Order: sequence, then structure tokens, then C-alpha cells
Amino acid sequence: MKIYFKIFIFLICSLTYVNAQDNRTPVDYDLMIKDINNRYSEAYYPKLMERYLNNDTTLTVDDFRNLYYGFTFQEDYDPYRISPYSVAVKDFAMAKTAEKVECDSLIKYGELAVADFPFDIRSMNLLIYGYKCKKDEEMMNIWAYKLMGIIDAILTTGDGLTADTPLQVIYAPHEYELIHRFGLNVKNNTLMPPSMEYLEVEDNKFNIDGYYFDITRILEVYDEKFAQ
Repeated sequence: MKIYFKIFIFLICSLTYVNAQDNRTPVDYDLMIKDINNRYSEAYYPKLMERYLNNDTTLTVDDFRNLYYGFTFQEDYDPYRISPYSVAVKDFAMAKTAEKVECDSLIKYGELAVADFPFDIRSMNLLIYGYKCKKDEEMMNIWAYKLMGIIDAILTTGDGLTADTPLQVIYAPHEYELIHRFGLNVKNNTLMPPSMEYLEVEDNKFNIDGYYFDITRILEVYDEKFAQ
């Protein structure tokens, strides 16, 4: 199950990378907060989140940008919190064979995890597999759409190949999730003050050395909410 699943998600991510690379714009948080707090705007956050939770498949990449990065302005956002449901889903992901995976349980804990954190990429990945296992193509496609929307949103912020064009994330594990879904393996992690991380990758056919990630927003919110 684990090998098959990794290949399946890599194919999804390959397509999103191609689609996103022509529209790279770093997030302007000052502008975003005005839009998502404007109740008359299409970007009004409660309205967008309602559409997202109702599985609206007309959401655009700009909508997903506002959803993903706008989440950092919501009360529930904690950049370092680990959901217990996400941990349960991770245990299923470590199963070596499909026979050890109960699809109903995978879906149950996956949905609890994304209800706890709506942009839990790992759990969304496994929900796709769970619904595929159940032969529920409608739900499988809905979660694939959401997953691709989030990944596309991240990929529009930069290519990650230089310190001047980093990928912006709101949750540190998403750095590893993205790299794994590019079909690459992380070799080393280096923190580059004040707010950059560089993940060196193992040798690969693309001759990519590593990716830069902008974690400014993660650190800002942590300092605002939790730093003593």
C-alpha cells in the first residue's frame, strides 16, 4: 500500500507543479487580511471556508491561496500543533500491505484530522487512498481536488530553488510533504535566520540540490500567540 500510494500522489503533484509554475507571486499578507476580512469581498474568509468545507469544486487557485494563507489569521491556527487524529492517520500510512489497512478506519480518522486542521496534507493524501479503496470515486476526486488546490497555492508563491524565490508554507511538515511528492528525499535541513529553511535533497535525475522555504508567517504567529 505504501509504495503504490506514494506513486499515486507523485503523479498528482507533478501535474500541479507544471500548472503553477507560470504564476509565482509571494503572498502579500497585508493585502490579504483586508480582502479576507471584507464581508463584501468574494475572498471573505468565512464564505470561502464554507465553500471549502462543502466540497465546492469551483474554487480557484486564488481562492485556495486565500484559504491556506488566510488560515494564519484565524483563532484556531497554531503553526506547531500536532493533531492526535493526524498521528492516528500516520500509523495507517506506515502499514506495509493493503491487508493491514481498514479503509473505513482510514477515512474516519482522516476526516477527523482534516476537521481538526483543514489543510492537513498527509491526512488528505490518505483520504484519497481510503476512498479509492472503497471505490468511491466521487469523494476520491473531491479530496484530490482539494489537495491539488492547496499544493497549487503553495507552488504559486515561488519555485523554491533559490533564496530569492522560496516556497511559502504555514506548517513546517508541509515542506517535507511537498518534497516527497516531487519524488525526492530530504538529506539535510538547515535553518537560515531570520526566517528561511533550506532542505537539501538526495541525488536525483533533476539535478536539484534542494528547496528553500519561507517560514516567516509561522514564526510571526508563534511569537504573537505563544512566545513568552
